[in-house]
Amino acid sequence: MVEVRANNAEQDEAVEMIQAKYQGEPMELSFNAAYLQDVLGVIQGDLQMHMSQSNASVLVNQLNDEFHQYVIMPMRI
Repeated sequence: MVEVRANNAEQDEAVEMIQAKYQGEPMELSFNAAYLQDVLGVIQGDLQMHMSQSNASVLVNQLNDEFHQYVIMPMRI
């Protein structure tokens, strides 16, 4: 499972647990929600997120689609 958290300046918070296949050591990343929504808005179906470090870019692509790839930079908090 992957835990997804969202919060804002007014201290509102949401938490979702999403089923996922994950390899490697646990890591924590923070994204600008608008950038993440932009990518998720064009992907239809299951996706892959390739990440190596918590401060490195994340490569996102839809499963079985080798023509489209997206890069999201994490934020430092």
